[in-house]
Amino acid sequence: MRVEVVRSGGFAGRVQRWAVELDELPAETATEIRSLLDEAPAWAVGDAPAVPDGFRWRLLSDVPAPGLDLDLGDDAPEPAQRLVDLVRVGTPGAAPGT
Repeated sequence: MRVEVVRSGGFAGRVQRWAVELDELPAETATEIRSLLDEAPAWAVGDAPAVPDGFRWRLLSDVPAPGLDLDLGDDAPEPAQRLVDLVRVGTPGAAPGT
């Protein structure tokens, strides 16, 4: 099971990607990510107005079936922010806070 986060926008417009394979993470982290993915389809995702130099976040996963593809702004709900943080921290080679 793979989860990917793509961040675009910002002042420089740089695109960054982070991805994790859940079976390669500590069990506690993988369980939390699975739980957040199960909740993700219920997150209210509307067309938030674009914020100048704001980030856009895209969450991609092969679960829940048929998969997850959410586009969120900086005002994403707390569970989405937590999922982004877990994927960013769990990405091999990612520096803290990147």
